[in-house]
Amino acid sequence: MGIDNLGVGTEAFYATAAQVIPTMLIALAVEFGLILRQLGRELERARDRDPEVSRFARDPETIRKDTDQILMVIMGMGVVFAVGEGSALLALAFRWLNAWTFAGVSICLLVMIAAAVFIPIIRLHDDASW
Repeated sequence: MGIDNLGVGTEAFYATAAQVIPTMLIALAVEFGLILRQLGRELERARDRDPEVSRFARDPETIRKDTDQILMVIMGMGVVFAVGEGSALLALAFRWLNAWTFAGVSICLLVMIAAAVFIPIIRLHDDASW
């Protein structure tokens, strides 16, 4: 192993990343669907509620802002997916086995895995606190 091969992923790494990144996207799509459904239910309840009865319910405007934030996170995860998956496939197709593609794919892979781990934890924590 020479100095030229240090820090560069193998074809097996890129092939694995090209399979794992879409799997993480599927897991995130399920989680985001659950979050958006919960926010939709809250918005419906907030519109139908009697202000006298439920003083502690969340304001519809706050729910809309939360929905907008979730949609921005979804778009961000879509960009991370596109960059990571595209880089992994291009590295495989054109044998771009260099440090830049390795770093890009690795970062995208780590972001997707971290999101797939922490978003359900945050959702469950928020569900318990509401």
